[in-house]
Amino acid sequence: EIDLSVQHILNCGDVGSCHGGSVDGPYQWISSISKTGAGIAYDTANPYMACSSESQEGFCPHADWTCKAENVARTCSTFPPSGFCAALDKYPNATISDYGSISGAAAMQKEILNRGPISCGVDAVPLLKYQGGIMTDPGSGVDHVISIVGWGTSEQQVPYWIARNSWGEHWGEMG
Repeated sequence: EIDLSVQHILNCGDVGSCHGGSVDGPYQWISSISKTGAGIAYDTANPYMACSSESQEGFCPHADWTCKAENVARTCSTFPPSGFCAALDKYPNATISDYGSISGAAAMQKEILNRGPISCGVDAVPLLKYQGGIMTDPGSGVDHVISIVGWGTSEQQVPYWIARNSWGEHWGEMG
């Protein structure tokens, strides 16, 4: 499994922030840089810091989140106090050649079977209380994006989606 750098998107994509964006925006940006021969860095070269240029929480307002080489891909010393980070000219990255939007359960299943996990907008509030099993709490609007990796039907014949949340490697099932 390869984790792509969300921080690279926040620093350079101009498609949203830690406080919102769109489902298609990151794909549009990755597609545009892919056409130039560049790609999105792996998370190992630019880990998620949960900061974007307008963030005012914690250390975020005290750091530079502009799209400069060091904020695309970097390597950092692990020996304080003389620690430093240096930009990488070459780094592992991913590109895309195609993306699109789909709607409906049948189309979602077909896309997952043919090309793997898909992004899906959901209401994050019910996710905050998720502890296991099939989540059936209703949402009131879309404010978060997750990955849908599969689907199933419970013993009680309740259909569900298998989802991965971007807040970490948490897997769950949503009815």
